[in-house]
Amino acid sequence: MISRSGFSTKKELACPAGLEQLYLGEDSNYPVCSPSYKEALQIKSPSDLARCNLIHHDDDKVSWEQWFESQGICGSSICAKGPHTRVSSNDMALSAALKGQGVAIVSKELFLDFQQAGLIVQLFDIPHPVVWQRYVLFDPYSPKRARIQVFIDWLINHLP
Repeated sequence: MISRSGFSTKKELACPAGLEQLYLGEDSNYPVCSPSYKEALQIKSPSDLARCNLIHHDDDKVSWEQWFESQGICGSSICAKGPHTRVSSNDMALSAALKGQGVAIVSKELFLDFQQAGLIVQLFDIPHPVVWQRYVLFDPYSPKRARIQVFIDWLINHLP
């Protein structure tokens, strides 16, 4: 089972008794949109986002307000302006951004393939302050330990 925690460090992650945890690195969230949306709105700096439809998702751990404030911009004033779109998940936010409906803050793991295909652009190399940490938890004494190791090896080789 893979567990993500944006508020724990490797040392602080509570691992259930009898399981081992393996730290698999971190993933950050970045502002993204379709190439055509970026071109149409001439987005060149974080302050240009005040003119954009910001796509919010219901995960309040990663908010636009936090991202703007981490850049020294009053996030609440920009986010109080419209238009805005609210969706229920990170993948729905990415889907809306892919369709040219605005700018979303999305996990790099989630948008990397679309970025490589030229379908989405990362607007700035400015991550959201919340960083997701990845772990795999497993039973080291499982009779399926060899299969678990194959999966872990595959996972390690496929994570960005």
